[in-house]
Formats: sequence, C-alpha cells, structure tokens
Amino acid sequence: MCEEERFCCISRPLWWTLALLGWLGTIVCCGLPLWRVTPREMVNGTEPIWEGLWMCCAVHGSDPRHCAAYPPWLELPQDLQAARVLTLLAAVLGLLGVGMGAAGALSCGGQSGWRGNLAVAAGILFLVCGILVILTAGWSTYSIHHDLADPLVALDAKREPGAAIFLAFAAGAAQLLAGILLCLSGPRLGELYPTLFHRATTTAHRKA
Repeated sequence: MCEEERFCCISRPLWWTLALLGWLGTIVCCGLPLWRVTPREMVNGTEPIWEGLWMCCAVHGSDPRHCAAYPPWLELPQDLQAARVLTLLAAVLGLLGVGMGAAGALSCGGQSGWRGNLAVAAGILFLVCGILVILTAGWSTYSIHHDLADPLVALDAKREPGAAIFLAFAAGAAQLLAGILLCLSGPRLGELYPTLFHRATTTAHRKA
C-alpha cells in the first residue's frame, strides 16, 4: 500500500466522523424548538416563547415550560415551511452519505477505486446537505431580522435567532467541509482508468 493510500485510509474515518457529527447536528436542530425566540429585551413582563420547526414552547408564570405541536390548520410562515422541507431532505441525504462514508472508511483492505468512488459519492451528498442546512439557517436568520426591523410587525410577534439556528450553521459547515475533503480523497481518473490514460499518453508522444 502506497503512502497516499495509507493517508486516505487514516484520514477518511476522521472526515467521516466530521460528517457524522454534522448530520447528527442537523437532526438535533431540526427537532429543537429554538429557531425563533423572544428577544431578551422583551422578556421582562412577557412570557418567553420558543418557536421551532414543529412545535412552540412557552412559560406561564412559575410553571414549567409547556410545548405544543403546531396545529395542522395553522398557516405557518414561508421560511418555516421551507426550513421543514430542507432540513428533512438534508437528514435523508445525510443518512445515505453516512452509509457510504462508513463503508468507504471501514474497507481499507478492498480495492482503492471502489473505496474512492464511495468516498466521492458520500462527499457529494454531504456537500449537498451542508448547502441545504446553511441555506435554511441563512433564510431563517434573514426572515427574523427582517421582522425585527419591520415597524408593521407587532412587538410581541418579534423574535430573534435561537440556538438551533447557530447549531444549523455549525452542522452545515461541518458537512460542507467533510464533503469537500471526501471528494478530494477520491481516486484520480488516471488511477481508475490506467489503460485509457496510457494509450492517450502513448498517442501524444507518437504525434510529438
């Protein structure tokens, strides 16, 4: 096994671990009711509210926090509906990427071309997942800041970005970085098709 193959066998599990953490972060931020929260300066005298993709939580006096799922007939904001779809899509694609990445990381004894193809396929999936999650978090952040600056929005309806959005940015960045590294760790075309590249090189030398 050459030094380059040894480096890939050692490094790919690390990159897969980074992608796995990003995928798990996507699932966590999708379920957390902390996408939109009551601004700190408005908490005094009002009931703090946490809004997530699927539920809303509020505190009534000294009682513990109560959470309830959004009723199906409630018309949700457009950014919230898009965030649901994009995060679920990212979670499903990430699951496929995790399977491919795990197979490629655990098969260092197999053919290098097969391992490389799995790594590249997983890397592409993680790239897409990272873009989707970052796009979702960015869209939600823009919508929240737009409502904060809009004088027509009632004060009790204004929100600020919650912890789930910051977690989504981190999860998306982790998957994006892992996807790039996995794609770069894949085999070159010359390694996959050595006969074809040898013929092309021989033909070029003859013409020269």
